[in-house]
Amino acid sequence: MRSFTEIRRGGEIFLRSLAKSAICCAVIVSLSTVAGCSDDYDDSQLRGDLSELSGRVEKLEQSVAKLNGDYTALSGIVDALEGKVYVSKVDPIADGYRITFSDGTTAEIKNGAAGAAAPVIGIDKDTDGLYYWTRTIDGKTEWLLNEENEKMPVSGVTPVMGVDAEGYWTISYDGGTTSSRVVDSEGNPVAALQDTSFFESVTYDDSYVYITLNDEAGTVIKLAKGADFYLSIKGAAALADFSYGQTKSFEVESKGVIKYTITKPDEWKVAYADGKLTVTAPTAEHASCADSEGEVSIVYFGPDNAGSITTLRVAVLEAPKIGDYLYSDGTWSDGGLISIGSDGLNPVWAEEKPAPVEGKSVVAIVCQTASDRIAQSEKDAGYTHGYAVAVRSAHGTDKVTTWWSSDVNFDCLKGAKLPSTWYENVNGYVETMTVRDTYGSNITMMPAFDWTINGFGLTAPATTSGWFLPSTGQLWDMIANLCGGDVASTMKEWQTSTYRVDYGYCSATVGYDVLARFNSTMEKIPADAKEELVVDDAGHPFCSIWASTPFDSEAVCIVEIGTKGMIELYINWYDADCAARPILAF
Repeated sequence: MRSFTEIRRGGEIFLRSLAKSAICCAVIVSLSTVAGCSDDYDDSQLRGDLSELSGRVEKLEQSVAKLNGDYTALSGIVDALEGKVYVSKVDPIADGYRITFSDGTTAEIKNGAAGAAAPVIGIDKDTDGLYYWTRTIDGKTEWLLNEENEKMPVSGVTPVMGVDAEGYWTISYDGGTTSSRVVDSEGNPVAALQDTSFFESVTYDDSYVYITLNDEAGTVIKLAKGADFYLSIKGAAALADFSYGQTKSFEVESKGVIKYTITKPDEWKVAYADGKLTVTAPTAEHASCADSEGEVSIVYFGPDNAGSITTLRVAVLEAPKIGDYLYSDGTWSDGGLISIGSDGLNPVWAEEKPAPVEGKSVVAIVCQTASDRIAQSEKDAGYTHGYAVAVRSAHGTDKVTTWWSSDVNFDCLKGAKLPSTWYENVNGYVETMTVRDTYGSNITMMPAFDWTINGFGLTAPATTSGWFLPSTGQLWDMIANLCGGDVASTMKEWQTSTYRVDYGYCSATVGYDVLARFNSTMEKIPADAKEELVVDDAGHPFCSIWASTPFDSEAVCIVEIGTKGMIELYINWYDADCAARPILAF
């Protein structure tokens, strides 16, 4: 086992990387080479250039995060435009407004300045009454098309913006898995500018909210506040999942509705009365002739023949298991687990691992379903199925690892030194949100958290908590449940240990490749749709993974899994490089 001092990495200058890795390397090499030749060399100019470069890159990254947040917010706004929800509240925030809709969802609209080279992505309403993404080139607006040459609805895929290694805007239509440059009418790439935004301003009165877009026409979106004619299903998730034969009830709020009609999937039972929508899933005996998923729709009518529709997406799902695939639409399917004991002991897997459902995109692997290992904060929010770990890591463009922090005065989270304390802590969401709220616009000082919250190209399903770094206990469960029985047995012995983890007592070797065992949970996922964990470097045949939990004022809790059977609870410096593997609650 290594000494703690051996693993210190990092440097004096903290630079996240979008386009700068080659530039920074050249500058740093110049610094070290010239300094070695003369002690009198004045490197202030080079250091000033490097500092200026860092500032420009950070501002570009803020622009990217802001635009992606704008596009996500726009999806909620389009729901209101299409009559699915209405505005219930508008609250001022630091640099804009937070709009709350009747279904409880929110959209943050932040004021911004338009840039001549801002991405030319917009929206427009088609003849079917739905809104689709558009692209404007030299004043001409056309529909944004996918690979099948089909228009892309705003309520479907949300584009993800980025900046490539040469400083040009890129766009992705698959959640960040692949991307291409934004080009003008002559095919030239569009250079990224700072301080760009999809929105210009927000104003409102007693009846409407007015959102002005940063397009050439100065388009104004008008949203009704507490309309005189509406029907909404309160508190319903984007996907309501059922077991066979299960009944669920949902509160309905309406105004001005004169009559309505309901449609439903085959073999589902639906009743609506006295402000309550009751839905019953098909029984297992009728599974062969029933729709396993679909939409319950309430088409309603008001005065002057006004009509609209409210929908609830429903699906019958077996209870999730360790190793199951979690998809971008919030559903899941069998990952091959037949049985497993408590704390991940004695797992039995199918001889042939099932493949993901064709046509669906896997975003995570289920890693915990035990009710007593789900944080109360998640249960209170309705996330009672468990946790799933992302099929990718959160990091920049030049490496697959990241720093945990560059703030030498970090103190907003309580440290954990004993294995027993590690195991009990399942509050990664709370810890991640505490860091987010503490640092605000300075979140770039906490890159492992920043990449997870703001820079992660993998979109979390709308039915989940969203991505966060796992706490020590959640990271513990992830490794124990996904890496096999011997690992789980070893880690179970550590649950009550009172030896500090930095003393090296929580280190063991099992008889198989632990890193490969973790990666095998993704073996049926296409290579371009996942990111396997890899060893830290050639001299250390293991992967170090960050927890959201600090150890003390200088170090952070990590778990290491190796190709030669290593499993270890350990710590690393704030500015070292480790893998950040986000999880979510669902």
